[in-house]
Amino acid sequence: PDKVVIPLGEEIQLAATALEADRTSSDVTSAAEWGSSDDDVVRVDEGLDREGILVGESVGEARVWAEIGGIRSPDVKVTVTDAQL
Repeated sequence: PDKVVIPLGEEIQLAATALEADRTSSDVTSAAEWGSSDDDVVRVDEGLDREGILVGESVGEARVWAEIGGIRSPDVKVTVTDAQL
């Protein structure tokens, strides 16, 4: 998705998929390096058994991405809200 809305304090699992030269795909979630434009709003865990877990830390907006082998994914806009979803 290009946009995600997450309640404050909640977690969701992100996934990173690589498209290989032979047009097959593979899950690279655990191998990717995850980033956030604002770790105070959104954090993406990279710890063992928590790779790609997005956590809504405070109300606001940030962009997240995955990178592997020097190739960075498109950014995904994440909105953290305190509203009931």
